[in-house]
Amino acid sequence: MRQLYFMFKVKIFIVLIVSLSYSAIGQTECDFFLVYCKNDYKQCAELMKKLESKVLSNKNDTSILLFYCNSQYLYIAQLLDSKMEDAAKIEIIKFDNYLKLLYEKKISKLNYYTLSSSKFAYMVASGLSNSISSGYKIIETANNAYEIDANSPYSLTQKGFVKFYFPGIFGGDFEEANFFFKKAIVTFEENSKPLACNWYYLNTLLFLAKSYEELNKKSEAIKVYEKMLLLAPEYHKIAHWKKQLIEGA
Repeated sequence: MRQLYFMFKVKIFIVLIVSLSYSAIGQTECDFFLVYCKNDYKQCAELMKKLESKVLSNKNDTSILLFYCNSQYLYIAQLLDSKMEDAAKIEIIKFDNYLKLLYEKKISKLNYYTLSSSKFAYMVASGLSNSISSGYKIIETANNAYEIDANSPYSLTQKGFVKFYFPGIFGGDFEEANFFFKKAIVTFEENSKPLACNWYYLNTLLFLAKSYEELNKKSEAIKVYEKMLLLAPEYHKIAHWKKQLIEGA
């Protein structure tokens, strides 16, 4: 099954802010990391069921609610990648309902805007909404998140996604995307939080590599892939992409 980078044939923006610091979640962070590397939507579905039960039994714990919303990014992406559009639409509607709850509880606006961006992108990908109207909302919410905190690795990555995926007429630019991805990685690594099970950090590295490829900077892309392999040797597609670049150099 194709990985997240190849998920959509059209260039749309898909992003999620993910934070793996919630102690109440326990081992689940690393479980989602492995699911990301293996692109296993069935295992992801099982994890989501367990996580949702925690949300329902701990209604006052906003960290669990936020982690659940964050994790829906990976699950819906895998459903769409597996051509399970009907199941994905159900999850997108559920995602929207949980986002409303997130907003009502007045949890971080940065989280709310970035999660809303991913929701609009999924609505486009699944056919739940018009691509033009949702496209503007994706850009708008990405900008909102960046205005709230321009030094957050998540708002930076989100800006990178917009620049990477959108066509030039809407502000797309691979050079700018590369800039935002690089800055996001630096910010991630300067943070004291561990990155070993942070699949969003790994995904940001992936897009950094892909932006280098788009700029025809193969040696830089290969270095990023090598870094990713050290973090996630079980992510077999990385070695394949690296081999392709070496053989095509």
